[in-house]
Amino acid sequence: IFWYENPTGGPLLSNGSTFTTPFLNQTDTFYASAGAGGGGGSGTDSLNSMNGGGNGCGGGVMFDLIAINTFNIDSFKANAYGSGSNIKIYYKNGTYVGSETNQSAWTLHETVNMSYGSGYINIPLTNPLPVNAGDTVAIYINYYSGYANGNGANQIITNNDMTFKAGVGLCSDFGGTNNPRVFDGRIYYGSGSCESPRQAVVATINPIPDVNLGPNVDTCVDPGSSITLDAGTFPNSPSYLWQNGTVNQTRQVSTSGSYSVIVTNSFGCSGYDTVQVNIKPKPIVDLGPDTTICEGEILELDAGPGPNAVAYFWNTGVLSRTLFVDHSGTYSVLVTNSQGCVKSDTINVTISGHIPTSDGIAVTNLGPKTFNFKAQNATGVVSYDWDFGDGSPHSFGSNPTHTYEHVGNYLVKLKILGSCGQINDSAYVYIVGINDISNDAKSILLYPNPAQNIVQVQVADELTMNKITIINTLGQKVYEQEMQHQKNATISLHGFASGLYTIQVETNKGMINKKLEILK
Repeated sequence: IFWYENPTGGPLLSNGSTFTTPFLNQTDTFYASAGAGGGGGSGTDSLNSMNGGGNGCGGGVMFDLIAINTFNIDSFKANAYGSGSNIKIYYKNGTYVGSETNQSAWTLHETVNMSYGSGYINIPLTNPLPVNAGDTVAIYINYYSGYANGNGANQIITNNDMTFKAGVGLCSDFGGTNNPRVFDGRIYYGSGSCESPRQAVVATINPIPDVNLGPNVDTCVDPGSSITLDAGTFPNSPSYLWQNGTVNQTRQVSTSGSYSVIVTNSFGCSGYDTVQVNIKPKPIVDLGPDTTICEGEILELDAGPGPNAVAYFWNTGVLSRTLFVDHSGTYSVLVTNSQGCVKSDTINVTISGHIPTSDGIAVTNLGPKTFNFKAQNATGVVSYDWDFGDGSPHSFGSNPTHTYEHVGNYLVKLKILGSCGQINDSAYVYIVGINDISNDAKSILLYPNPAQNIVQVQVADELTMNKITIINTLGQKVYEQEMQHQKNATISLHGFASGLYTIQVETNKGMINKKLEILK
């Protein structure tokens, strides 16, 4: 069987019942024919050029063959003048004459790797060299050759299949020519030719899916989020198998680890890839929705604990977790955690309207259990909400009057609503009996008021003081002192904060309330 690369013509690739292709990366077609009676099939012959060398050189020997019949050269027996490790067989159509030093005119048929020493050696050809009837073919055996002196081109040897015409010796690759020189050896070939038409033999190369999950992943994601691994799309009806048994093209991944996939196409060819994934959680940052605050109000923005936050950076330059703002604007923060992951959030803050204001609650005792209440110097008020502290219905007037049913201690609370926000205030009302007295300027005197360091308390001639209590706007007692029926008292204001307070004076004839303003 003869194996060829082309459907007609071209060199013989191999002969024999089997043929090993060169490396193939795509489908290719070769051509086979059956030969009988020679031509690489049955029957061989040889031609002995001459024996009796005496000279030699390292570049080899050239000669011509004129084919009478078609044959395939199988091997050579050649005289070696020295040693070497490989032998190169070249050929060209036509005579060697004129191309002795022109390497481009020649085709390398085969390199035979073999170690040899001086003397006659056998040079087998893996692929026989075909020569067609009527053709003149030049042969160049490049080795450390021994050759005979002769008549060069006039040295002719003929048998039934070919005419041998010598030749020239060389001392280097396509150089250092010596003429005339005659090849000293024998040419072995398959003689005669009977060959069937060539039939195509297809070597089908099916594609392997080129699976690529990409480079290893080292990324930060929001808590609860995942990343997508994609094995890719391929022709020929691919199937997918991830190491966890899932069979989709893509896979969602939310934990660190090694992930691999096998892709197999309809030909049974499989590709494989693995990727290392390192997933780190981003900090949790939530400044809340965009908001509107009142003029004069301070808004605290909190970037949160991270978790594991190690650094904060606001667009205002502040590096703390919280930011206090009192102006309209866009505020954003970058939070970095201990794993180097960064998350940001942004909030738009708008200033609109004013917070209502008041200097406190003025309480006027109108009778034994009846009092009038008023928010002093109130501004920006839209509505009032009074809670008299006794469970009675709220009042929504600006200065309501209320009568209590029972003697007692009542905390009066006021919620003032404005077009923007609200404020809260409170005052205590003490009802000790029918001797409650009117809270007027003649009953009690506070001076100075406003005060800074001390305040003097003085009651009318018919009154004496049993106890003095100072209450802040939250209804908290911040000062209390028992009095021994005194008419005057000096109170130190050291440690008091600026603001409005209620001084309650328990007298021998009832309770008196008075507002005190402290300025620091």
